Amino acid sequence: MIKKHFFMFCFAGIISTVAAQQDSDPNIGLIKAVPASPIATSLGKYGEIPIGMSTGLPEISIPLFSYGSGTMTGSVSLSYNASGLKVSEIAPWVGAGWSLNAGGTITRTVRGIPDELQFFKTGYFMTVNQLKAGLSSYPYTTPIRDKLVSAGRGEADTEADIFYFNFAGQSGKFYYNQQTGKFHTLVKSNLKISYEDETGFVIVTENGDRYYFTEKEYTTTRTICNPSIADSDKMNLSSWYLKKITNDLGSDQIDFEYDGSTHSTFKTVANATKYVWQSSSGTSASLFPDPVDQSCYSIIGITSKKVSRISWRGGFLTFTANANRCDYLGEKSLDKIELFTANNISLQSYVFNYGYFGGSDSPINCGIEEASELLRLKLKSVVQQAPSQNLILTNMIHSFDYYNEFDSFPSRLSFAQDYWGFYNGATYNSSLIPGYIKGGLSTSSGNNRFPEPSYAKYGLLKKITYPTKGNTEFEYEGNVANGSVSLIPAQTEALAGGLRIRKVTNHDGLDHNKDTHKRYSYLMDDNTTSGQLVGPWSNSFGDIFEVEFFSHNSIWLHQERRFYSKVTSNTNYPLLSSGGGYVSYKRVGVEADTTGANGSMIYEYSAQPDFINTTFPYPVTHMDWTRGQLEKEIYLQNSIDEPISREITYVHPYPYGNGALTDTAANKEQLGFKIGFLKSVNYMPGYDWNNYFGPDSIANTLIPKFAEYQTISGWNGPITTKTTEYSYGDWRDSYSRTGYNMNNHKVNYIVNHVNGSDSIIVKTMFISDYIGTLPTWMQNIKNKNYVTLPIERLRIIKGVDGDFKVVGGYIYKYKDDQVLTSEIFSLNISAPIPLNSFTQSHLIGGQLQMDARYVSHIKYNSYDTYGNVLEQQLSDGPRTSYVWGYGNSYPTLEARNAGLGDIAYTSFEEENSGGWVIGSPNRSNDYYTGKNSYDLANGSVYRMGLDPNKRFSVSYWSKNGPAGISGTFATMRTTNSGWTSYIHVLPLGTTSISLTGNVTVDDLLLSPSNSQSTLYNYDPLVGIISRISPNGQTEFYEYDAFGRLKLTKDRNGNIRKAIDYHYKP
Repeated sequence: MIKKHFFMFCFAGIISTVAAQQDSDPNIGLIKAVPASPIATSLGKYGEIPIGMSTGLPEISIPLFSYGSGTMTGSVSLSYNASGLKVSEIAPWVGAGWSLNAGGTITRTVRGIPDELQFFKTGYFMTVNQLKAGLSSYPYTTPIRDKLVSAGRGEADTEADIFYFNFAGQSGKFYYNQQTGKFHTLVKSNLKISYEDETGFVIVTENGDRYYFTEKEYTTTRTICNPSIADSDKMNLSSWYLKKITNDLGSDQIDFEYDGSTHSTFKTVANATKYVWQSSSGTSASLFPDPVDQSCYSIIGITSKKVSRISWRGGFLTFTANANRCDYLGEKSLDKIELFTANNISLQSYVFNYGYFGGSDSPINCGIEEASELLRLKLKSVVQQAPSQNLILTNMIHSFDYYNEFDSFPSRLSFAQDYWGFYNGATYNSSLIPGYIKGGLSTSSGNNRFPEPSYAKYGLLKKITYPTKGNTEFEYEGNVANGSVSLIPAQTEALAGGLRIRKVTNHDGLDHNKDTHKRYSYLMDDNTTSGQLVGPWSNSFGDIFEVEFFSHNSIWLHQERRFYSKVTSNTNYPLLSSGGGYVSYKRVGVEADTTGANGSMIYEYSAQPDFINTTFPYPVTHMDWTRGQLEKEIYLQNSIDEPISREITYVHPYPYGNGALTDTAANKEQLGFKIGFLKSVNYMPGYDWNNYFGPDSIANTLIPKFAEYQTISGWNGPITTKTTEYSYGDWRDSYSRTGYNMNNHKVNYIVNHVNGSDSIIVKTMFISDYIGTLPTWMQNIKNKNYVTLPIERLRIIKGVDGDFKVVGGYIYKYKDDQVLTSEIFSLNISAPIPLNSFTQSHLIGGQLQMDARYVSHIKYNSYDTYGNVLEQQLSDGPRTSYVWGYGNSYPTLEARNAGLGDIAYTSFEEENSGGWVIGSPNRSNDYYTGKNSYDLANGSVYRMGLDPNKRFSVSYWSKNGPAGISGTFATMRTTNSGWTSYIHVLPLGTTSISLTGNVTVDDLLLSPSNSQSTLYNYDPLVGIISRISPNGQTEFYEYDAFGRLKLTKDRNGNIRKAIDYHYKP
């Protein structure tokens, strides 16, 4: 079954479009290709902001536009990360904390060196297995040691990069597995990912659409250390942007254009390395120097890519960025997004208004680098605009308030940061080296790196005010974690980086007595925190570093060994995040008000942390797919102890434990080595050390230390759900059990059971369930990655006696050359069938075999090149056919009891003639429906190839009398505003017709005389503007400047319905 969304366009969550959907659900029948009549647009359910319970973060999003056609659709929206603003973070071009979602990107975390420098040509992991074998014996051979040192120095790669994708509502991580030769998402999915070295990434989704990430963004980095000299610029490929989307038919495309004209640089906060002496042994300590402390910062240069245009066959969006930024010199902020039709008519736009955190809206020192480091771009409001009327409605504004937004902000280079990089108010810090390091040793720095929520919320979103003048207000508190935290000084549970939601208040803009509140708690039953850091962590920032010196004079060999605590600004344990937060909560309570009198909910989640090797150099195995899964929810009604609870178990609840794979639905794991140095050997000049020790002994002065780890891809799905309801002293249990196809992770079967009743089972078969040679149409599905399309779907009942019986079933067949449904078969039975006497579908000799009781139910006889249905029929019923217009985006005719070759329709709106041959491209702007008509004086309109055995009718609306059609006479049906509706019945045996005369015609229809036709016209990207029913009745629809339905009129222009959209002034 395929579902096609032919067109949809949204404005700020207010849908103002025609939504035509094809739904081939056999329980409904034929594909519904035509739109329903327009209805009043909702003013929007503002304030319904979901909360990511397991992270404690609100999922704040402002929808702006949707774009695309067919199965290829996308959206443009703003989203907000409410975990807090980091001190050193550069604000995006839509303001600090905000992100513009438009198109898609792939970024990455480099582990080792960038993978494409080696692996896409020769394989960055080609030597890993050899390296592992060589590490099994010690001392290492020179080649093995050379590889370790090269990798430690960043000259070779022994680790797979982690790539991050975000497109079409999907986000996640992936990596390259050298052993399988494929890319795998960390959370297993049906995405098919490939890479071409000269172009970029291509991702094929499970519906066959292809996303091309070929627009590249490069970053240069120059590191400057003191004491030392400046490093040279190093260029890395940092991001791949979505350039185009194509459908599997190759007939449709969405294009993305980017502006790469701006180049900017910024300085990072200084990172320090300090050596604290611990002990020494040797003969001549005075001969050798101590290691030198060092402080380094980087200068980052970016030629950024910003989306400037998105185009599809129905229209395009433009993105304008002209305003120079005061906080990020050389960059610009997004000013406006504007929607146009394919004919270059502007319909809607959004205008963005900004100020600055840490300064005024128009800083007087704009353009000065030192001043820019104190500022952060602030999004103040987003205004919906109707440019066609040159009108800005002030009540169509989303405006934003922030915490401490008018206070001074720290410099981006400030050391007043907690361990996670959030502002903590410790402006006296002299570096990022904390006051405590490994083993309880004090660095004497006095630097405070502990979190402080009252400062971390600087610049955090406080309130959204909606176009209705209602608002949502957010209260936050600090994250608290325990268990995997190892702190100096020791603490059982402690504040962690970032913030979580404490309370959300919604106000309707009219009456504060009607305000709604939700309060959130994150405690276990014993009142301890349920928070757990995404990865085990310690604020241990040092490791013992050994330095060994050799010197020689004419008589003596001098040797000195010293041990230092090597202290850096960064913790040994990586600060890992998931879902935008650093803490994962196992239990969250929600009260509908401050007392819980209106009911409360308790949610319990999985919170498996990432696995970190606790020895240097601390590699990480990511376990994203084991976190944040709902395991239990309890609903308490009105504080009365009559709960409803639901418990869920998963396929692989704890797939990774104690550093070893125990039970996993993972791909073959990918081995990696993280390499660093904890020892250096120094040979003082003036002696031939090769002759003294031998060349192999002094091949390297840095002694590498490594740790191996795995990168794995896994997946978890719920297998059982138990729901318990307690009411008036009685318990009622119901169960659901789910089985999966482990090749596509889709549901193979669902069993629903209530105590004392039959169990209902729904079973689905997919391509990967069939063994043997696939027929052409099935192989086509597999090749194009439609791995989730159903082939057979059964409904089975398990009686209380334990017998299984089939009560219904469908088989779906698809076209050989296109992944489009060709026929659906249904099970024709009058009574349930014992399962053991039913033949489930299978393959024999490359053909699909099915139970003999299946009969044809629906046939889809024809599609156009875009996948729009042209003709379909119930197997025991008449055909229904369609004409599509406006660039094949909208159905303009639905003709029931008519074949595709028997119909033609045009309203003269475009070049598509709808099956007619029109003598001239000229059009008249005098019309009955739509926006055009045709004067037959410019040339005749004709159609050939009619079936002589069928009787046809031709109907139209005309000015100045009827048209001439040979062998017929015109029958007048009705009149309206100077237009008259005529119909001609053609004689039996007619094979061609021609319309002539000095008259203007509109809505010209050819159809069998016994058919029923409905005609449609549209304002593209706005909605349906007229509908003519089979009995000739016409309805007209008018929209306001924001694309919302305003008036419904009958054929005489009488208003049948008027809609006013009122907002509070």
